[in-house]
Amino acid sequence: MNKFLPFLLSFSLIISTQTAYALPTMDSGDDQTFSQNIGPKEVQNITITEDADTTYIKAGVLKITIPNDIKIIFNAKLTASEISVAGTAQSFNRVDINPLVAFEDKDKTMVIPILEDFEPGDTMVLRGVYFEGFHESPSTSTFVYMTLESGETVNDLAYIFIQSGSTVDSHTTRIPSDIVISDVETGVKVTWTDPTDLDLQYVNILRGKNGAPVTAEIYEDIKAGVEEYVDTDVVEGDVVEYILYSTDGRNRSENSERMLFTVGSSVEEEAAAEVVVEQDPVSGADEDSAVEAVEEAAEDEDAETADTTEKDPDIEEAEDATDKTIEEETSVIEAPKPKESFSDIENHWAKDFILGLATESIVSGDPKGTFRPDEGLNRAEAAAMLHRVIKLEESMADSSVEMQKPFSDVALDSWYINYVFDLKELGLVKGNPDGTYMPEKSINRAEFLQIAMNTYKFLADKELKDKIVLLEEGGKTGAYIDIENDAWYASVVTVATELNFVSGSESPEGKQFKPGADITRAEATKILFQMFVH
Repeated sequence: MNKFLPFLLSFSLIISTQTAYALPTMDSGDDQTFSQNIGPKEVQNITITEDADTTYIKAGVLKITIPNDIKIIFNAKLTASEISVAGTAQSFNRVDINPLVAFEDKDKTMVIPILEDFEPGDTMVLRGVYFEGFHESPSTSTFVYMTLESGETVNDLAYIFIQSGSTVDSHTTRIPSDIVISDVETGVKVTWTDPTDLDLQYVNILRGKNGAPVTAEIYEDIKAGVEEYVDTDVVEGDVVEYILYSTDGRNRSENSERMLFTVGSSVEEEAAAEVVVEQDPVSGADEDSAVEAVEEAAEDEDAETADTTEKDPDIEEAEDATDKTIEEETSVIEAPKPKESFSDIENHWAKDFILGLATESIVSGDPKGTFRPDEGLNRAEAAAMLHRVIKLEESMADSSVEMQKPFSDVALDSWYINYVFDLKELGLVKGNPDGTYMPEKSINRAEFLQIAMNTYKFLADKELKDKIVLLEEGGKTGAYIDIENDAWYASVVTVATELNFVSGSESPEGKQFKPGADITRAEATKILFQMFVH
C-alpha cells in the first residue's frame, strides 16, 4: 500500500481578522515516488503561488520543513548545489535564481532567502530539491501540506509516495560533529551533535590514553540522541585521545578527527580567566598590583618548565612516555602565518628552530598559541610538514582526472589526502608492503629522517645530489653505538650525520641516535631547520 509523505511549509504571516483572503497554494506537479533505501532523489517542480488579492510571502526567509515522524530529510549538499528558482517571483528578483539555501533541524528544514515581498499572483518554482532517507514508509496516509504561521494549512495538489522494497540500506552514516571535550568533576566530558541520519543507532567512541594508541576496539557506544559521555577512568594530567564515529547497525561513518585532551587543562584555563583584579575607577590604585600578578604568574610558569628546557634533545626521547601525545590536526595542517613566538617555547632549546620554520610557514601552533614542542608527530602530520617544505603551488590530487587512494588506509576525504598523495607521486614516501600508510601511527626518528632526506635530495641541485649519492655508497657511520651496518636506516643516518643535520646524544656507553624513538615536534623542527632554512 502506498504511503504519503507529509510536507510542511512555514513563513512569517500576518492574517487580517476582518477580510478573508485565499491562501497561497503549493503544487508539486506530478506525484513523486521514492523507493525504500534508495536515494537521494529530486522532488520535481515545487510550485508556490501567491494569492491573487494579497501578499502572504514577505521579505526574509521561507522555511520548508519535513515532519519529524517521516524517515526522510533533505540532502543538504545536493540541494544547496543544484537548487534553482523559476517563475515570476524570480523574474522580478524577489528571490535569487540560485538562492543560498541553508538547513536547520538536522536537515529537516530548508531555509530559502526571500529578497522582496511577493506580489499577488507571483509564482516560485523550486527545482533541484533533493530528499534522502526512505528507510520507512509513514505509518498512516497523509497529504503533503504547507502550514502558515497563523496555523492554517494548505494541501498540496500532488502526493509523495514511499514505496516499500527489499533493497538493503547501504548508506554510510555521517560523522558526529561539534565535538567538544572538557573537564568535569567526575572526569572528562565529551559532547557532540549526532549526524542527521534518520536510522542512526549509536555513536561509538574509541580511546587512547597516555601514549597508548587508539585501537578499533569500541571504548563506549552511546545511543542516538544522548550526545554526551563522561569518561571517569582518568586522573589529572592524563593525556587522552578520542575518535568518534556513528553507525546505523549496518553501516558506519568515517572516523572523526583525532581529539587530544589533557585532563585538568580546561579547569586551569577557567581558573586563570577568573583571576580579575579590581581597579579603583578614580585612582587606578590596583593597576600596578595587577601587572605584578601577571608577571609573577609568568615567572612561576617559567620556573615550572625550566628543568625541561636545558638540554638539546635533537636526540633525546621523552623522559616519560605519558608525556608523549600525537599532534592535533589543527596544529600542523592549516597553512600558518608567520608567528613571532609561542607561549610555551620561550625557554625551550628549540625556540630558534621553531620560529625559523614558523616564519617559513612550515609549522604552526595550536589555537591556544602553544607549540607543544615535546609532543610527538604521526605519519600524516609529518607528511604535511614535508609537503610545506616543497611549497607546491597546487596539489597533484586537484588535477587528477580520477583521483585514487594513494594507500588503502588514506581516505579521499581525509585532511591529509593531498599531502600524502603528492609525496607518493613524487616518490618521497612509499608506505608499507601491505599497501597501507598508517597515517595515524607515531613516526619514529629513523622514519622521519628518511622522508626528510628524501625531500632534501629531491630539492637538491645536481652537484649536491651527486655528493649525497657518494655518501650513500660509502661506509656506514661509526658515530653511534646503536646503528647496525645492515639496518635499513644506516645509510640515511650516515648521510644526515655527514651533512651535520643530526648529531646524536651522549650516554655513558657512547653516542646514540635512538632510531626507534618517537620523534618530538622540537626534534623534527631542528632537523628541518638544519636542512632547509639554516
